[in-house]
Amino acid sequence: MYLHNGRYIKGVMEWCLDDSNWHFSHRCKNGSEIFGVTLPNFCLDFQKYIDDGSIIPGWHSGKTFTIAGSSQHVSATNLQSLMLPGSVVKALHRNNPDKSIWLDSYKEEYDGLISNNTFDIISEDEYQHLKHLHGVCAIPSMCTFVVKHTNGIPTRAKSRIVVLGNRDQ
Repeated sequence: MYLHNGRYIKGVMEWCLDDSNWHFSHRCKNGSEIFGVTLPNFCLDFQKYIDDGSIIPGWHSGKTFTIAGSSQHVSATNLQSLMLPGSVVKALHRNNPDKSIWLDSYKEEYDGLISNNTFDIISEDEYQHLKHLHGVCAIPSMCTFVVKHTNGIPTRAKSRIVVLGNRDQ
């Protein structure tokens, strides 16, 4: 909640990609913003906002974190098989009836990693040069797949691209 004109307003914190700032937003049910404020240096000043009572963090049901401009999560309601694919190869195989759902889920994860500057894409030549220069290999990664359920009903197809930490020296 955010303190505005002497009263607290419920809302969500959104990361605004346009100006790379955190933004508090109170929205109508149709998604249009009723009230919003940009909070520059939010990560650095978080404790200050808490201490002076400007923000009261909380938990509520529903979507608690969104990225401004992002779409809804990938729905799992149309999955034809509840058997999870064991690999990207199986998930995206041309004969998999759920290929498009798993591809959308993978893209959602990949785009999230890209938008948060989680890694840099380099060429094979750049990698080989860095490997030769520093003597360190890249840590392999893999993709895991999950179906989230609400009251026993599959609601979200979720992919996670993870680093194989057991390979880190």
